[in-house]
Parts: sequence; C-alpha cells; structure tokens
Amino acid sequence: MQLFAFDQQRKPIAAERALHGRNYFCAECGAHVRVRGGMHVRKHFFHQRSGLQCRSAAKSLSHIQTQFFIQRSIGHDQVQLERFFPEIRRIADVCWENEKIIFEVQCSAISAPEVLARNKDYASLGYQVIWVPHDSTFNGGRLSEAEQVMRRGPHYFTNINPHGEGGLYDQLDLVVEGRRVYKSPLWIPRLREYQSTERPLLAPEPLHRRWIHGRGFFSGDCLGAWQEGDPQMRAALVQASSARLSRLQIGGVVKKMLAWLLRQALEGASASPRR
Repeated sequence: MQLFAFDQQRKPIAAERALHGRNYFCAECGAHVRVRGGMHVRKHFFHQRSGLQCRSAAKSLSHIQTQFFIQRSIGHDQVQLERFFPEIRRIADVCWENEKIIFEVQCSAISAPEVLARNKDYASLGYQVIWVPHDSTFNGGRLSEAEQVMRRGPHYFTNINPHGEGGLYDQLDLVVEGRRVYKSPLWIPRLREYQSTERPLLAPEPLHRRWIHGRGFFSGDCLGAWQEGDPQMRAALVQASSARLSRLQIGGVVKKMLAWLLRQALEGASASPRR
C-alpha cells in the first residue's frame, strides 16, 4: 500500500484525492493500483495483483502510520511523503528538503547491500538518510547484517502500530559479535528541533560514531542528551562500557580499575564545554 500514485497523464496524485474504482499506476513498478479506505481507514493505494516484487506493495499500515507520525512531528508544510527521485529511481518515505534529510522507514526484513545502496543513491543527491527500523522486526538480541549497517549511522527505532499508536525512540546499546548485550533507557527525539553542525562533536564511543556518519542530531536523542549534559546519558555510557568490560578476559581488579577510570573520564568530558 502507498499514499501516492500516477494518474492516466502520469502526474502524481495523492490517495486522498483519488477516486474509488479507477485505475492508477504505481510510481515504483508501474502496475495498476486502486484506492481504498475512507471513514475508518485512511485512504491508500493497493496493487490489484498480489505477489508483485514491489517495495511499495509490501508497505504495511504501521509503515504508513510511521510516515504520518514523522510528518506531523516536523510539520506538514516542511516534509513531503513518498517523494519520487527520477535520477536514482527511488521513492523516499519522508523527504525534509530544507535539511536535506530522507527518513527511510523499514518494517520488514531488508538486505545489507540494499541499505548501502539507498544510502549511496541519496548521498549522490546531497541527502542524509536516517533509518527508522520497526522494533517488531529489528532491535532484538541478534542483529542482521542490514541492522548492523543501519546502526553505523543516524537511526531511530519505531514501535508505531497500525492504529498510529506509538512513536520514535533512540537508545544507546552495545553489540558484541552481532549480538546486542546492552540497551539503555529510551530517549525521545524532538523532530522539530534538528541541529546540524560541521564541527566534530566531543562525544565518546559509540556516540562519536554517529556523528562521523551523520551531519547533526535532534534534541532529545542520544547525541542531544550528551550535548545537553544529561546525567542519565553519562550513566548509560558507564553501564554500556561496564558491560563490555565484563566480557573481557581480564582479572576483576583490572576491570574495576578500568571502570573507575572510565567514570572519571566521562565525568571530566561532561564537565567540558561542548562545541
């Protein structure tokens, strides 16, 4: 299901403006689609033939509700849903043109090469991709190769259900040999408050990795919490590092010493001015 299609003149048309019983064309695969929904279910397009290898056909209600959530959070006049980029033959779930950001919602399994390909394609046009994987498929114990790729750059998780209940959240975690061994409490990004910066952020791993692969952060997310000196973030970093130390094959006294040094370093860093 999708929110936009092409009419008979190959012009984009929103599901809200489409007529029931009339054929339209999928913007991704070109197959016939029709509109359904109304009073109780938001109008959307569906493919008349099942089993097609089309990403748009595989979209779920949770996927679409997440798109609407991002649109409401940032502002209807700021973002565009399902924007088509003919240069790269891609349809972005949510495009924030002013900030050159693409939100890619992912509710189903995906391959690592496809994640990398989308990142590369949008980057060729000057856009930063922020991945939004759904925790019904992702954020479990064992990470797929695709999730490990998403995790290297800007990303948030979503738990939005088909009724639109839920939201986006950020977390600090620790992954060892493809398995997530620690999760922090959740941080809620404020999507209206994006802060782009060209200066390197003074942040410890794994937060620094996010900056290397990104161009900014949102207030309320993990990087934002660190920049604001949130003591809960400092505690989460200590816990994550302690979890890593506990897996090292070293003596208990050495582990305690390293943990103490880490706490001192984090306290010193949090007291330093941010740039």
